[in-house]
Amino acid sequence: MPKIIDFAKTQKNIIQNAFQLFIEKGYSQTKLSDIAQRSNMKRTTFYSYFKNKDALYEETILYLIELINETILSGFDPKKTLSTKQAEEIHQRIEQKIGFKELFRIFMEFWLMATRGEFTLSPSAKRKIQSYLENVAPYAAGIKKIAKNNGLSQAERLHYSLLLAFPEKFVFPEKSGTDPLFPQLALTDSL
Repeated sequence: MPKIIDFAKTQKNIIQNAFQLFIEKGYSQTKLSDIAQRSNMKRTTFYSYFKNKDALYEETILYLIELINETILSGFDPKKTLSTKQAEEIHQRIEQKIGFKELFRIFMEFWLMATRGEFTLSPSAKRKIQSYLENVAPYAAGIKKIAKNNGLSQAERLHYSLLLAFPEKFVFPEKSGTDPLFPQLALTDSL
């Protein structure tokens, strides 16, 4: 009897393994054979799930943005005003689920590659990220308001600033030449 494989589950497993390798080694130093080995498959089997390493990297970025989106929107009603306590709780959940250091390493490497013209997102990936930006807009407005009232620690303000800025830079890389890298870093004058 042929072995039944859950395609989506295997693909997600590959993405999660690639995420860890991209953190450990960086994109350039991570080889497909490393990803395949960590995913307990042959390198040739990898191509059944992803066209190439670039396609996997794009899916890794989308996976991370999806995790952030789920974490932010979980238990948050965009029609209600975001409280300082909620903002702190969401910050803690993102740190526990993903880790800001890890997240920023992946995002920064991607942004640098995109800026140098070494990597571009597909139109469908840009649409998904644009949808994310629209979903978290009320949340972002709440964070900015809390930050202006000094309701967050300096580390939280920095983390949120970067978290809100990177996806926008993914969708609109052309702004990178004219805008400061992270205009949201000035969530408060005290930064």
